[in-house]
Amino acid sequence: MMGPCPRFESHLPDAVLEIVTEVVEKYGDMSNAAIKTSVYQTEPMRAILREERAGKDMRNKPVLYKDKVFGS
Repeated sequence: MMGPCPRFESHLPDAVLEIVTEVVEKYGDMSNAAIKTSVYQTEPMRAILREERAGKDMRNKPVLYKDKVFGS
């Protein structure tokens, strides 16, 4: 239910709900431009941009942040 005190029933596991809550708290008040800037400053995105500058096509490639795997 939308309103000043939204109420909803979550069917997500607690661990997932905690991650979603953290993301909303961190980025929820940002503009689209600020979110885009924030994404472009992450290490995975900088690595992808380096690969693209070197001539590699990085479209539609998986990005696994923790393992630093940027595509195959």
